[in-house]
Amino acid sequence: MVTRGQTVPDIRKKSTVIACYDTTPLPDTRLRYRFVYGNLRCRNGQGILRLEHLLSRKIFISVGEASGDAHGANLIKAIHEIDPDVEFRGLGGPKMAEAGCRCITDVTAKSGMWVRHIVQNYFHYRRLFHRAVQTFDADPPDALVLIDHPVFNVALARKAKERGIPVIYYICPQTWAWGSWRIKKMARRIDKMLVILPFEQAFWRKFGVEAEYVGHPIFDRLCEEDVPEKSSDGPPLVGLLPGSRMNEIKNLFPIMLKTADALHEEFPDVRFRAVCAREDHVAPMEDMAGGSGLVEIEAGDPHDLMKTATICMVASGTASLELAYFRMPMVVLYRIVWFGRLVCPIFVNTDHISLVNLLAGKEIVPELCMFRDNFRAVADKTAELLRDETKQETCINELDKLCQEIAKPGASARAAKAALEFLDHAGS
Repeated sequence: MVTRGQTVPDIRKKSTVIACYDTTPLPDTRLRYRFVYGNLRCRNGQGILRLEHLLSRKIFISVGEASGDAHGANLIKAIHEIDPDVEFRGLGGPKMAEAGCRCITDVTAKSGMWVRHIVQNYFHYRRLFHRAVQTFDADPPDALVLIDHPVFNVALARKAKERGIPVIYYICPQTWAWGSWRIKKMARRIDKMLVILPFEQAFWRKFGVEAEYVGHPIFDRLCEEDVPEKSSDGPPLVGLLPGSRMNEIKNLFPIMLKTADALHEEFPDVRFRAVCAREDHVAPMEDMAGGSGLVEIEAGDPHDLMKTATICMVASGTASLELAYFRMPMVVLYRIVWFGRLVCPIFVNTDHISLVNLLAGKEIVPELCMFRDNFRAVADKTAELLRDETKQETCINELDKLCQEIAKPGASARAAKAALEFLDHAGS
């Protein structure tokens, strides 16, 4: 009879602490066992043992850019808080490596958006893809966790499924907004969706995918910061946030500069400040500004600007949610190339481009999707907010209502818990 806490040899020649959950005599270790994490079950059902860390679980994480690297690192840390013995490998960046992931390569060194970027760097991504698949074959992980980067990751999911590796998608593609032809393909390849927007859970369940809403991980960090009271002291300050990628800056910052020139004619006392994510982006942005001195340009954390500005012009994306958290009135900008203008009416399935308006279900902040250099329209939208303090107050109140619903910390911890529970269930 085996008692709780007794150390016994197992068939893999390791000593393991076990605990008995019933009084049935346990079988001889010479019998064949089916091993799953957390439980050791005898094939003939004569006994059930609790098995603590027989073998460490291995998770492969695939991200495609700096934001995914940050979310991947937070997920790794959250999983290690629950189970420190989980081993991580994957395609990541410096933050994931610092969190304890053995990265095949630094994917943040060459990252970008949309299919065009993948096509332009086809051979680079092909090498990454084959190295990941070789890892699956050499030492199969217990699960593949995908974070955003849909063109690459959905293809990688197919290879994992062919090898019987469970696939979890965290921060999944926005197929509800565009590219709905991918839905059935993803439903076949993805075992579990950990979604970050409230309506995504019902969307994916409608197609038979196991989906769980965990919240947006950006609020894990934001909720540690205070939301300051808005001050009307001093001249108005307009913030310019053209994005974290160089291609976004090239597309949007010239429009923002022309908008600043137009606004300066009507509001000569207004100040303008632009913040970029990286030091090496400052020089190209100063070249675009032409040394006019109208717009201050600096690199660093944009949160100081988000807290102190009167209004911000911002590239569509996660930064709009950060501005929403700080209850900052904004104008959201998105620019598409000529090809995008042709295909958008066919493939785009949403009425709004900004996450703020999508989550609110209505337009609470002005947004512009531009094909041409339409700075006049941007200037008009921004000037309306600068002129009318009532509109500013209405915008702030609507953002406050939205954040009361969605701005909750703990997304990474909830995602970690859900991922491990899924693995427990998949292995049983």
